[in-house]
Amino acid sequence: MLPYVAFLLAVVFLILKLSGVLDKFTEFMRQRWDGQVRSTPPMLEEPVEDEEFEGRLNVFREFLEGRSDKDKES
Repeated sequence: MLPYVAFLLAVVFLILKLSGVLDKFTEFMRQRWDGQVRSTPPMLEEPVEDEEFEGRLNVFREFLEGRSDKDKES
């Protein structure tokens, strides 16, 4: 029974795709969602790159380099 359902869905998909109905529907949905609010809110303020930021990057870089050295030893 499941192969028949899969075959039927494939045939329906091909008919919709070849007739252009599926493309029109996707374009309609894109236009509809363009005006809507995205799930991620915009940043409230611009990120500040100062000495503290550079220090945190260096700590992270050292952590990753130390981790790769441990992986090579294993």
